[in-house]
Amino acid sequence: MKTTYGYIRVSTNQQVETGMSLKEQERQIRSYAQLKNFKIKKIFTERGVSAGVELTKRPMGRQLLSIAEDGDVIISSKLDRMFRSTLDGLQVCKELKDRNVALHFIDIGGNVTTNGDDNGIGKVVFTVMSSFAEMERNRLGERIRGTKQLKMKENVYLGGPVGFGYSLVQVEDKTYVLENVNEQRIIEKMKKMRK
Repeated sequence: MKTTYGYIRVSTNQQVETGMSLKEQERQIRSYAQLKNFKIKKIFTERGVSAGVELTKRPMGRQLLSIAEDGDVIISSKLDRMFRSTLDGLQVCKELKDRNVALHFIDIGGNVTTNGDDNGIGKVVFTVMSSFAEMERNRLGERIRGTKQLKMKENVYLGGPVGFGYSLVQVEDKTYVLENVNEQRIIEKMKKMRK
């Protein structure tokens, strides 16, 4: 029986705290392994790490890649749990293929490191899906930046320290950053004194 490892990852603290995403990924990996008659030796869990970080630079990703040997199997529930960069995905996939380590992604149908027995379809699907995962990461970043810019224009508090001259004001379920009248007067006096 082949030595099989799983890899699961969540990027946000909320996902880490609720654990639902981790549990679901692990459940999918264990079910897939059972279906393929693989026995899981260990599941590597990456908590609070962005997929934008290369797999070799993540603590658990690095450890997983260092112990995987000839004939081993690595399973991940989804490609975007391991990679959001096409280049990173292709480089790791090539390294694993060269070492005869099978890499399975449940969401794209299985082994993406096959050696020609699928006429290269696995590699094509993997490359296309990696590109889409990378595109989604970029789009998500754009949406987050856009939302932050909109909230800043509306003076909605986004976290962090509030500078002198401003105060936080709670209105219903939102917190706003507004000018503190007394502190603004002090700032104006300081400006006049400087002249």
